[in-house]
Amino acid sequence: MSSHLGVIRKLRIPIVALLLASFACVRIASAQAPEDASEVEVEIDVERVLLHATKLTVDIGSRPANSSAANEASLYIQGQLGALGLEVERQEVGTQVMPAIDLGALFQSKAHSFTTSDANLVVHLAPKGRAKDKPILFMAHYDSVPGSPGVVDNAISVGLLLELARVLKANPPARPTILAWTAAEENGLMGARALANEYGEEVGLAVALDLIGSSGDLTLNGLSSLIHERWLLWLAEVSAQAKVDVRAPWTHRAVSRLLPEIERADHGPFTAMGTPAIHLYHRSDAAIYLPYHTRHDTMAEADLDSIRDAAKTISMMCYTRFAMPTEGDSPGVWLPLPGGAKVTSSTAVQVVLVVFLLVAIVGMINLSRAAKAEPRVVVQGRRLGLGSAVLIYVLSWGITGLGLKILLATDHALPWVHAPGRVLAASTLMAAAIGYILAAQAARFGTWVGDARYLMPAIAYTSFVGFFMLAFGLFELAWIVLLPSAAFGAVAGSKKVTGSLIALFLAALPLLGPLNPSFLREMVAHNFWVSSLPLVAYVGLFLMPYALALVFLARRYSIEMPRGRIAMGVCLALVAVSCVLLGSYTAPCTGEQYRLEGLSCEIGR
Repeated sequence: MSSHLGVIRKLRIPIVALLLASFACVRIASAQAPEDASEVEVEIDVERVLLHATKLTVDIGSRPANSSAANEASLYIQGQLGALGLEVERQEVGTQVMPAIDLGALFQSKAHSFTTSDANLVVHLAPKGRAKDKPILFMAHYDSVPGSPGVVDNAISVGLLLELARVLKANPPARPTILAWTAAEENGLMGARALANEYGEEVGLAVALDLIGSSGDLTLNGLSSLIHERWLLWLAEVSAQAKVDVRAPWTHRAVSRLLPEIERADHGPFTAMGTPAIHLYHRSDAAIYLPYHTRHDTMAEADLDSIRDAAKTISMMCYTRFAMPTEGDSPGVWLPLPGGAKVTSSTAVQVVLVVFLLVAIVGMINLSRAAKAEPRVVVQGRRLGLGSAVLIYVLSWGITGLGLKILLATDHALPWVHAPGRVLAASTLMAAAIGYILAAQAARFGTWVGDARYLMPAIAYTSFVGFFMLAFGLFELAWIVLLPSAAFGAVAGSKKVTGSLIALFLAALPLLGPLNPSFLREMVAHNFWVSSLPLVAYVGLFLMPYALALVFLARRYSIEMPRGRIAMGVCLALVAVSCVLLGSYTAPCTGEQYRLEGLSCEIGR
C-alpha cells in the first residue's frame, strides 16, 4: 500500500497547483466596480409600485386574456405612460403559435395557437449621449390567470416598469432601453412571441420580470448557453453596484442550458431565436411561491424589501457604465459565495472536477491492488461479500418502500411532498435499521469477507455518473458526485480512522442539495419529478455509495457488528419510531385537492 500512497504524494504538488490556478480564475465583481460605475444614482419609488399593483389587483381584479379586465389594465398602463409624456406603441399580438414540446415522461406539450385582442404596450427611452450598447428590453406581462388577483404574478412587475419609466424619463439611461408590457403570457407567452418577432434581433438583452415581489432571494433564471461567462460577469457587476445579493441556482442554470425550450416566462421566445435573455424573479423563502396562480396571490404577499432589491437591480442595468458583452463562448459559473456574486470560468471548475476524478482513479488503483493482495480466508458457511451487501441494501429499501406505501396509503399521488423532511428522515432510519438486522442475520449463516471490494463500486459509481455529467456539460452539478468520489478515493489511501471519517463527512456534504426537502418540493412544483419514481428509489440511489463506504470502514478497521438482543432491540425500536412518524402523518390535502391545486392546496390547511 505504501507504493500506492507514494503515487498520491507525487501528485500532491501538481494537484495543489491546479487547484490554486483554478481559484485564481475567480472574478470578484464587487472588487472590479469603480466608484463612478453608474451614470446617475436614482431610486424607484416602491410605494408608487404598490399603488399600481393595488389598482391592477384590487380595483380591476383578475385579468385573463381577452377579458374586459385585461383591456382595462392595458388602458391604465397606457394612461400612466401618457401622463409621463411618453409615446406608447400598441403592438397587436393577434394569433401566435406555441410549438410542441416532447421530453418523454418529464414534460409534454402539444402545439397550439391562441388569438388575443389584447396588445403589447411598448415604450422606447433614448440614452443620454451616444451609447455603444444595443438596447436592453424589460418585459412584464399584465394578464393573470382567471380567478387570481395576480399580485406577485405579475402586477408588481408591471408597477416596477411604470416607475422605471418615470425614472428614465427624468434621468436618461446609459443605454437604449425598451420597456414592454406584454399580453396573454398565461396562454403560452403569446405577447412575448409577438414582441420577439419584431424586436428579437434588435435588442442586446431581454429581461423578463415575473413573480417579483414575494419574500426570498432575487434570482436569475433562464441562463441558457447564450448567457456566457462575460454576461455573468456583467450581471455580477450590476448586482454588486446595486448592492443586491442575486442568486443563480446551478440546477436552474443546467436546465436552462439543456432544455431552453421549456422556459415558461417571457424571456423564452427571445432565447429560442438566439437573443440573450434572462428571467428575474423572487424564489420565495421556501423555494416555491405557494399562492402562484391562486386567489391567494394578493397584496398581503408583497414584500417591500424584495421589491426594493428588484428596483435597484433593474435600475442599475439601465445606468451602469459597464458595456454589455457582445461575444463570448465559455459558459462560466456563478458562485454563491458570501459578500456578493463571484464568477469563475467553467474551465477552472472543470479542472477542479478533473482533479477530483484523478484522486478517485488513484484510489481505485490502490483498492484494486489491495483486493488482489487479500488472502483468501477459509471460512465456515457461506462467504458474504459485495453481492450480499448490495442485495441487503436493495431489500432494506424495498421493504421500506412497501412500508411507506402502507403507512401513507391515500388517493394522493405524492403524499410525502407536503412533509419531505419528515418522510426522508423516517424512511432513511427505517432502511438503515432493517439493513442492519438483515446483515446481522446473514452473519449467522455465513462470514463477511474482504474490505476493498466494498469501496471500489462506490468510487466507480460516483466517478461514472460524474464523468457523464461532465461530458454533457453539467459541470455545475457534477461536483455532487465527483467530490464524494474523490473523498472515497482519499478514504482508500488513509490509514487512520479520523482521516477516513473526515473524508466521509466531506463526501456527505453534497447530499444537502439533492436531498434537501425544499429542493424536492421545488422539483415537484416545477414538474421535474417523474410521478412514477418512488421516493425510496431516489434516496436509495444517492445513499448507496455512502453505505458501501461505511461497510468498507467497518471491515478495514475490524469493527465487529453487535448481533445480540440489545442491538436487535434497538433496531426494532428504530423501525417502530419510523412507523410512528409515518403512520401519524396526515397530508394536509386530499388527492383531488392536490390534483387541482398542486402544492397551493396547503394554503390555509
